[in-house]
Amino acid sequence: MLYVIAIYVPILFAFVGLEFWYSKWKKKNYFQFNDSIVNICCGLAERLFGFFYDVGMLIFFFYLYNSWHWLDLSNAWYNTLLLFMVTDFMFYWYHRAGHEINLLWAAHISHHQSEEFNLTVAYRLSGFQAINR
Repeated sequence: MLYVIAIYVPILFAFVGLEFWYSKWKKKNYFQFNDSIVNICCGLAERLFGFFYDVGMLIFFFYLYNSWHWLDLSNAWYNTLLLFMVTDFMFYWYHRAGHEINLLWAAHISHHQSEEFNLTVAYRLSGFQAINR
């Protein structure tokens, strides 16, 4: 998983850089330095908290799988596609619930507190969202 993040993060920062230069080229002010730094720091804090939480959950789920699993899925491409679609569907409903259920909104609201709307806002997440997910 860490190798995916090692590739993923530089690509995301490259897109942020492209968006920054494009907005300057078009003479649009989509970036405020302090707001963008807060967005990125929130994302780093959420991932740090999420990493330790995810390790604990991974250990717990390995225990559940080894003790209680009742279904084995093959590594066939259609299972991967099916599980990707189910995960995406569940994330949609989790995100929608984050807007409609007060307890989940309390953790999600920081994502909507940015002054500007740009790619760095995607990183602005609360550490509690790792638990909610």
